[in-house]
Amino acid sequence: MKKLFMVGLLSFGILSPLWADDSSASECYNSVAQALKKSSQFNRVLVDVWTNVDVKIECADTGHSYGDIPLGVKRGDTVYTRDVNADLTIEIRPLVQGSPIGGTQQIIKVQGVLGYKFGIGNSEFFDVSVFNYEKRNLR
Repeated sequence: MKKLFMVGLLSFGILSPLWADDSSASECYNSVAQALKKSSQFNRVLVDVWTNVDVKIECADTGHSYGDIPLGVKRGDTVYTRDVNADLTIEIRPLVQGSPIGGTQQIIKVQGVLGYKFGIGNSEFFDVSVFNYEKRNLR
């Protein structure tokens, strides 16, 4: 039982990017990561798994949802559901003997619109209008 508990804790730590200082930053990161996965250009920018690193995430998304589907929408029409206006700062520091050393800081600005084709399965998309990416080495 003790081994099972340790395996569960270890797998949560390895497979979860939820190491942000608060749950709102984690929620924001996950929301932006899911949106970017729906973009053909930027679907591999943010990772889901970090191993042997210390990760700190700051994220703010001032985007909003659009609400109900407008009347008169026909099959195949484009429906926009949400806009994204997010600023992310991600610090990733490798762990050496359990201590974070060096690493990188990634600063990302994302703006775009989430949507789908009405009545067509698996048609979700994310149109990115602004994507700025900066990477710095940390000491």
